Amino acid sequence: MGETGAASAAPQPEGGAEDAIKKLDTARDSLRETAKWVVTGTGGIVALIVGGSSFTGLGSFAPDDSRLWLAVVCLALGSLLSWLPFRMALDVIATNVTSLREMVEAPAMSETRSRVDKLLANISPEEYATVEKLSAAFDASAAQRLRRDADEATVREQTELLRGLAPYVNYALALGLTVELRRRFDWMITVISRTAPFIIIFFLAFAWAANPGKEDESPLAHPRPASIAFRPENTPELAQSGLPQSCYTPALAVLLLAEKPQGSFSAVTVPHDTCPALRPDLDAGLTLISIAK
Repeated sequence: MGETGAASAAPQPEGGAEDAIKKLDTARDSLRETAKWVVTGTGGIVALIVGGSSFTGLGSFAPDDSRLWLAVVCLALGSLLSWLPFRMALDVIATNVTSLREMVEAPAMSETRSRVDKLLANISPEEYATVEKLSAAFDASAAQRLRRDADEATVREQTELLRGLAPYVNYALALGLTVELRRRFDWMITVISRTAPFIIIFFLAFAWAANPGKEDESPLAHPRPASIAFRPENTPELAQSGLPQSCYTPALAVLLLAEKPQGSFSAVTVPHDTCPALRPDLDAGLTLISIAK
Protein backbone atom coordinates (compact mmCIF):
# COMPACT_ATOMS: atom_id res chain seq x y z
CA MET A 1 0.00 0.00 0.00
CA GLY A 2 1.60 3.27 -1.07
CA GLU A 3 1.80 6.11 1.44
CA THR A 4 0.11 8.74 -0.76
CA GLY A 5 -2.66 6.42 -1.88
CA ALA A 6 -3.31 5.21 1.64
CA ALA A 7 -3.46 8.73 3.04
CA SER A 8 -5.85 10.06 0.42
CA ALA A 9 -8.14 7.06 0.53
CA ALA A 10 -8.24 6.64 4.31
CA PRO A 11 -11.30 8.13 6.05
CA GLN A 12 -11.00 10.25 9.16
CA PRO A 13 -10.83 8.05 12.30
CA GLU A 14 -13.63 9.91 14.06
CA GLY A 15 -15.84 9.56 10.99
CA GLY A 16 -15.18 6.00 9.90
CA ALA A 17 -12.38 4.30 11.82
CA GLU A 18 -14.08 0.90 11.80
CA ASP A 19 -14.51 0.86 8.01
CA ALA A 20 -10.92 1.97 7.50
CA ILE A 21 -9.60 -0.69 9.88
CA LYS A 22 -11.64 -3.37 8.09
CA LYS A 23 -10.07 -2.33 4.78
CA LEU A 24 -6.62 -2.55 6.32
CA ASP A 25 -7.49 -5.99 7.75
CA THR A 26 -8.44 -7.15 4.25
CA ALA A 27 -5.19 -5.82 2.80
CA ARG A 28 -3.15 -7.66 5.45
CA ASP A 29 -5.04 -10.90 4.89
CA SER A 30 -4.24 -10.66 1.19
CA LEU A 31 -0.53 -10.16 1.84
CA ARG A 32 -0.40 -13.02 4.34
CA GLU A 33 -2.22 -15.32 1.92
CA THR A 34 0.32 -14.49 -0.78
CA ALA A 35 3.16 -15.23 1.66
CA LYS A 36 1.59 -18.62 2.42
CA TRP A 37 1.63 -19.41 -1.29
CA VAL A 38 5.30 -18.45 -1.38
CA VAL A 39 6.00 -20.97 1.41
CA THR A 40 4.00 -23.66 -0.39
CA GLY A 41 5.55 -22.87 -3.76
CA THR A 42 9.12 -22.84 -2.45
CA GLY A 43 8.63 -26.19 -0.74
CA GLY A 44 6.97 -27.65 -3.84
CA ILE A 45 9.74 -26.57 -6.21
CA VAL A 46 12.46 -27.91 -3.93
CA ALA A 47 10.61 -31.21 -3.50
CA LEU A 48 10.09 -31.51 -7.26
CA ILE A 49 13.72 -30.91 -8.21
CA VAL A 50 15.33 -32.83 -5.36
CA GLY A 51 12.71 -35.59 -5.28
CA GLY A 52 13.09 -36.14 -9.02
CA SER A 53 16.80 -36.79 -8.61
CA SER A 54 18.16 -40.21 -7.78
CA PHE A 55 20.00 -40.19 -4.48
CA THR A 56 20.89 -43.84 -5.03
CA GLY A 57 23.17 -42.71 -7.83
CA LEU A 58 25.35 -40.89 -5.30
CA GLY A 59 26.29 -44.21 -3.75
CA SER A 60 27.92 -45.33 -6.98
CA PHE A 61 30.49 -42.51 -6.87
CA ALA A 62 33.93 -43.00 -5.38
CA PRO A 63 34.68 -40.74 -2.39
CA ASP A 64 37.19 -38.78 -4.46
CA ASP A 65 34.84 -38.36 -7.42
CA SER A 66 34.42 -34.64 -8.18
CA ARG A 67 30.85 -35.28 -9.34
CA LEU A 68 29.86 -36.53 -5.89
CA TRP A 69 31.20 -33.41 -4.16
CA LEU A 70 29.63 -31.14 -6.77
CA ALA A 71 26.25 -32.74 -6.03
CA VAL A 72 26.70 -32.39 -2.25
CA VAL A 73 27.83 -28.74 -2.43
CA CYS A 74 25.04 -27.73 -4.83
CA LEU A 75 22.41 -29.46 -2.70
CA ALA A 76 23.67 -27.71 0.44
CA LEU A 77 23.84 -24.26 -1.18
CA GLY A 78 20.44 -24.66 -2.84
CA SER A 79 18.87 -25.70 0.45
CA LEU A 80 20.42 -22.78 2.35
CA LEU A 81 19.27 -20.25 -0.23
CA SER A 82 15.76 -21.78 -0.26
CA TRP A 83 15.54 -21.18 3.48
CA LEU A 84 15.81 -17.39 3.01
CA PRO A 85 12.48 -16.76 1.17
CA PHE A 86 10.85 -19.45 3.30
CA ARG A 87 11.99 -17.75 6.51
CA MET A 88 10.98 -14.30 5.28
CA ALA A 89 7.53 -15.55 4.29
CA LEU A 90 7.09 -16.85 7.84
CA ASP A 91 8.08 -13.39 9.13
CA VAL A 92 5.36 -11.84 6.96
CA ILE A 93 2.75 -14.29 8.19
CA ALA A 94 3.72 -13.72 11.85
CA THR A 95 3.94 -9.90 11.66
CA ASN A 96 2.29 -8.22 14.64
CA VAL A 97 2.29 -4.81 16.30
CA THR A 98 0.96 -4.91 19.85
CA SER A 99 1.17 -1.26 20.98
CA LEU A 100 2.01 2.29 19.99
CA ARG A 101 4.89 2.17 22.47
CA GLU A 102 6.39 -0.72 20.47
CA MET A 103 6.37 1.44 17.33
CA VAL A 104 7.99 4.30 19.22
CA GLU A 105 10.73 2.33 20.99
CA ALA A 106 11.58 -0.59 18.67
CA PRO A 107 14.60 0.38 16.49
CA ALA A 108 13.51 -2.10 13.82
CA MET A 109 10.24 -0.21 13.39
CA SER A 110 11.72 3.25 12.81
CA GLU A 111 10.91 3.11 9.09
CA THR A 112 7.37 1.93 9.78
CA ARG A 113 6.85 4.67 12.39
CA SER A 114 8.04 7.33 9.94
CA ARG A 115 5.60 6.17 7.27
CA VAL A 116 2.70 5.99 9.74
CA ASP A 117 3.50 9.53 10.93
CA LYS A 118 3.09 10.79 7.37
CA LEU A 119 -0.29 9.07 7.10
CA LEU A 120 -1.50 10.32 10.49
CA ALA A 121 -0.55 13.90 9.69
CA ASN A 122 -3.46 14.17 7.24
CA ILE A 123 -6.15 12.68 9.45
CA SER A 124 -5.32 13.56 13.05
CA PRO A 125 -5.34 16.77 15.13
CA GLU A 126 -1.93 18.37 15.59
CA GLU A 127 -1.58 17.05 19.15
CA TYR A 128 -2.01 13.44 17.89
CA ALA A 129 -0.35 13.82 14.49
CA THR A 130 2.54 11.39 15.16
CA VAL A 131 2.77 7.96 16.74
CA GLU A 132 4.95 9.33 19.52
CA LYS A 133 2.50 12.15 20.37
CA LEU A 134 -0.49 9.81 20.26
CA SER A 135 1.28 7.21 22.39
CA ALA A 136 2.34 9.84 24.95
CA ALA A 137 -1.19 11.27 25.18
CA PHE A 138 -2.72 7.82 25.59
CA ASP A 139 -0.19 6.71 28.21
CA ALA A 140 -0.53 9.96 30.18
CA SER A 141 -4.32 9.77 30.23
CA ALA A 142 -4.29 6.11 31.24
CA ALA A 143 -1.82 6.86 34.03
CA GLN A 144 -3.99 9.72 35.36
CA ARG A 145 -7.07 7.52 35.32
CA LEU A 146 -5.35 4.69 37.18
CA ARG A 147 -3.81 6.83 39.92
CA ARG A 148 -4.85 5.65 43.36
CA ASP A 149 -5.63 9.17 44.53
CA ALA A 150 -7.65 10.06 41.40
CA ASP A 151 -11.05 11.39 42.30
CA GLU A 152 -14.25 10.52 40.50
CA ALA A 153 -14.19 13.63 38.33
CA THR A 154 -10.64 12.89 37.19
CA VAL A 155 -11.51 9.28 36.36
CA ARG A 156 -14.57 10.41 34.42
CA GLU A 157 -12.59 13.07 32.58
CA GLN A 158 -9.74 10.72 31.62
CA THR A 159 -12.17 8.00 30.60
CA GLU A 160 -13.83 10.40 28.17
CA LEU A 161 -10.42 11.43 26.87
CA LEU A 162 -9.42 7.80 26.33
CA ARG A 163 -12.66 7.16 24.47
CA GLY A 164 -11.87 10.10 22.22
CA LEU A 165 -8.35 8.80 21.65
CA ALA A 166 -9.47 5.21 20.96
CA PRO A 167 -10.33 5.69 17.24
CA TYR A 168 -6.95 7.32 16.61
CA VAL A 169 -5.08 4.66 18.60
CA ASN A 170 -6.86 1.76 16.89
CA TYR A 171 -6.36 3.31 13.48
CA ALA A 172 -2.67 4.02 14.14
CA LEU A 173 -2.15 0.43 15.27
CA ALA A 174 -3.89 -0.89 12.16
CA LEU A 175 -1.80 1.41 9.98
CA GLY A 176 1.40 0.39 11.76
CA LEU A 177 0.67 -3.30 11.39
CA THR A 178 -0.25 -2.93 7.72
CA VAL A 179 2.78 -0.78 6.87
CA GLU A 180 5.17 -3.12 8.75
CA LEU A 181 3.67 -6.18 7.07
CA ARG A 182 3.95 -4.53 3.65
CA ARG A 183 7.56 -3.54 4.36
CA ARG A 184 8.44 -7.15 5.18
CA PHE A 185 6.48 -8.41 2.18
CA ASP A 186 8.32 -6.07 -0.19
CA TRP A 187 11.66 -7.17 1.24
CA MET A 188 10.65 -10.83 0.85
CA ILE A 189 9.88 -10.23 -2.84
CA THR A 190 13.26 -8.51 -3.28
CA VAL A 191 15.10 -11.43 -1.68
CA ILE A 192 13.20 -13.96 -3.81
CA SER A 193 14.01 -12.08 -7.01
CA ARG A 194 17.70 -12.07 -6.09
CA THR A 195 18.03 -15.65 -4.84
CA ALA A 196 15.65 -17.54 -7.15
CA PRO A 197 18.09 -17.75 -10.12
CA PHE A 198 20.83 -19.15 -7.86
CA ILE A 199 18.45 -21.61 -6.19
CA ILE A 200 17.41 -22.95 -9.60
CA ILE A 201 21.01 -23.15 -10.81
CA PHE A 202 22.24 -24.99 -7.71
CA PHE A 203 19.40 -27.53 -7.72
CA LEU A 204 19.71 -28.17 -11.47
CA ALA A 205 23.45 -28.63 -11.01
CA PHE A 206 22.71 -31.10 -8.20
CA ALA A 207 20.26 -33.02 -10.38
CA TRP A 208 22.84 -33.19 -13.19
CA ALA A 209 25.69 -34.27 -10.89
CA ALA A 210 23.61 -36.84 -9.00
CA ASN A 211 22.36 -38.49 -12.20
CA PRO A 212 25.32 -39.20 -14.48
CA GLY A 213 23.20 -41.31 -16.79
CA LYS A 214 24.15 -44.53 -18.49
CA GLU A 215 27.34 -44.72 -20.45
CA ASP A 216 26.98 -45.30 -24.15
CA GLU A 217 27.89 -48.81 -25.16
CA SER A 218 29.10 -50.05 -28.52
CA PRO A 219 27.83 -53.62 -28.98
CA LEU A 220 30.45 -56.01 -30.30
CA ALA A 221 29.69 -57.56 -33.68
CA HIS A 222 30.09 -60.99 -32.09
CA PRO A 223 30.21 -61.82 -28.37
CA ARG A 224 33.82 -62.52 -27.46
CA PRO A 225 34.64 -65.28 -24.97
CA ALA A 226 37.06 -64.42 -22.18
CA SER A 227 37.93 -65.50 -18.69
CA ILE A 228 38.53 -63.28 -15.72
CA ALA A 229 40.32 -63.82 -12.45
CA PHE A 230 39.19 -62.10 -9.27
CA ARG A 231 41.12 -60.09 -6.73
CA PRO A 232 40.63 -60.37 -2.95
CA GLU A 233 38.70 -57.06 -2.86
CA ASN A 234 36.06 -58.65 -5.15
CA THR A 235 35.11 -61.21 -2.47
CA PRO A 236 32.23 -59.21 -0.82
CA GLU A 237 30.60 -58.44 -4.16
CA LEU A 238 30.91 -62.07 -5.30
CA ALA A 239 29.30 -63.22 -2.05
CA GLN A 240 26.37 -60.85 -2.56
CA SER A 241 25.87 -62.03 -6.14
CA GLY A 242 25.12 -65.59 -4.99
CA LEU A 243 27.63 -67.05 -7.45
CA PRO A 244 29.07 -70.36 -6.12
CA GLN A 245 32.83 -70.36 -5.65
CA SER A 246 33.19 -73.31 -7.99
CA CYS A 247 31.96 -71.10 -10.86
CA TYR A 248 34.92 -68.71 -10.66
CA THR A 249 37.69 -71.02 -9.48
CA PRO A 250 40.26 -70.73 -10.98
CA ALA A 251 38.60 -68.20 -13.39
CA LEU A 252 35.13 -67.14 -14.53
CA ALA A 253 34.09 -67.68 -18.12
CA VAL A 254 32.28 -64.71 -19.66
CA LEU A 255 31.13 -63.40 -23.00
CA LEU A 256 32.05 -59.79 -23.77
CA LEU A 257 28.93 -58.15 -25.21
CA ALA A 258 29.71 -54.45 -25.63
CA GLU A 259 32.56 -52.01 -25.26
CA LYS A 260 32.06 -48.90 -23.10
CA PRO A 261 33.89 -45.60 -23.12
CA GLN A 262 37.49 -45.74 -21.86
CA GLY A 263 37.81 -49.34 -23.01
CA SER A 264 35.69 -51.09 -20.35
CA PHE A 265 33.28 -53.92 -21.21
CA SER A 266 29.77 -55.12 -20.48
CA ALA A 267 29.69 -58.91 -20.23
CA VAL A 268 27.59 -61.89 -19.22
CA THR A 269 28.77 -65.01 -17.42
CA VAL A 270 28.48 -68.33 -19.19
CA PRO A 271 25.76 -70.28 -17.33
CA HIS A 272 26.19 -74.01 -16.68
CA ASP A 273 25.14 -76.46 -13.98
CA THR A 274 24.80 -74.41 -10.76
CA CYS A 275 26.30 -71.25 -12.25
CA PRO A 276 23.64 -68.62 -13.09
CA ALA A 277 23.98 -65.93 -15.75
CA LEU A 278 25.15 -62.63 -14.27
CA ARG A 279 26.05 -59.24 -15.80
CA PRO A 280 29.55 -58.13 -14.75
CA ASP A 281 31.18 -54.88 -15.83
CA LEU A 282 34.89 -55.18 -16.58
CA ASP A 283 37.63 -52.62 -17.08
CA ALA A 284 39.99 -52.56 -20.05
CA GLY A 285 42.21 -55.14 -18.34
CA LEU A 286 39.22 -57.51 -17.85
CA THR A 287 39.17 -56.84 -14.10
CA LEU A 288 35.82 -56.87 -12.34
CA ILE A 289 34.27 -53.44 -11.68
CA SER A 290 30.79 -54.52 -10.60
CA ILE A 291 28.48 -57.49 -10.95
CA ALA A 292 24.67 -57.69 -11.06
CA LYS A 293 22.13 -60.48 -11.35
